[in-house]
Amino acid sequence: MGWTTITENDVLAGLNASESTAYRTKLLGDGQLDPLIEITDQVVAEIREAVRSNPDNVLSSSADQIPSSAIYHAVATIRYRLLTRLMVPVSDARTEEWREANRYRRDLATGTIRVESGADNVDTEAAAPGSRPRITTPTRTYERSDADG
Repeated sequence: MGWTTITENDVLAGLNASESTAYRTKLLGDGQLDPLIEITDQVVAEIREAVRSNPDNVLSSSADQIPSSAIYHAVATIRYRLLTRLMVPVSDARTEEWREANRYRRDLATGTIRVESGADNVDTEAAAPGSRPRITTPTRTYERSDADG
């Protein structure tokens, strides 16, 4: 799957019609700065920190990328924070999605959920946990008796 950057379209696609209308009229209509970028940056940082908390994970070198598998949970968190900032009633379903996103971040940090490696151009094959390299004594293919003279 890889790592990707959350776009404004990802977030807007996660809003229903009434949420989208409230976002555009209440936040963007008053001449206020759009909080979507700030909220998105915060959520991306939180997910990356959760990934970093588990030493088995490897982060992407791009500071704005998260695992593709985390997009759904990131959008749920961004949407919840955006709606609470709008001070509109948040449905039980949206609240439950936000809680699930929080559990997801916790599971990322504890290692319950593993994510794909974010390392660029790195071999993704890894040794089994706890395994050690096996070193054997090399066999000689050239003996003294094989030498001429």
